Amino acid sequence: PEEAMRFFRALLSCDFKFRCLLQLLITTGLRRGECLGLKWSDLNFHNGTLTVNRSVTYTPECGITVNAPKTTHSIRTIPVVQSTLFLLKQLQKQHERKYPTLLLSGAFIFSSPESPFQPRDPNSVTSHLKRFVRSAELPDVSPHDLRHSCASLLLASGADIKSVQKILGHANASTTLNFYVRTDINQ
Repeated sequence: PEEAMRFFRALLSCDFKFRCLLQLLITTGLRRGECLGLKWSDLNFHNGTLTVNRSVTYTPECGITVNAPKTTHSIRTIPVVQSTLFLLKQLQKQHERKYPTLLLSGAFIFSSPESPFQPRDPNSVTSHLKRFVRSAELPDVSPHDLRHSCASLLLASGADIKSVQKILGHANASTTLNFYVRTDINQ
């Protein structure tokens, strides 16, 4: 929890779009590709939820591609905390000002710099995160580590394992238990 607080404080000095992306990762437990696959139409500000329908990947053979999420259980609707919704609403307003003539519902929230309708390179997020944590003097983390942090924070705040399983998109609670719950409480 102390490292998470340092992380959230450091986010305040980030580029706004990157701040939104990192806050979304750490507060929802999304995989990097799932976060980059989000379109504005996947956000429901009224209900405070987002729906994971796609994932962005990169391979040298195919480049950047948009596919279905990792598993069928990865297709899910999850809650988004109010502070993150607030940031995303501000980001949406920025996009609307930047692209006043476009219908942005089909645009990626975290798009390529070239076009709001092209996904961002997942590797750019990882390298940007590495630079951010180094400059903020935080522990070295990857986007997937933020998924682990989200699960740990949820469990530490009293969330039940079944809810965390559904938020993370795991088929079985055993996956959540095996990878996200420490058996030694002194670790």
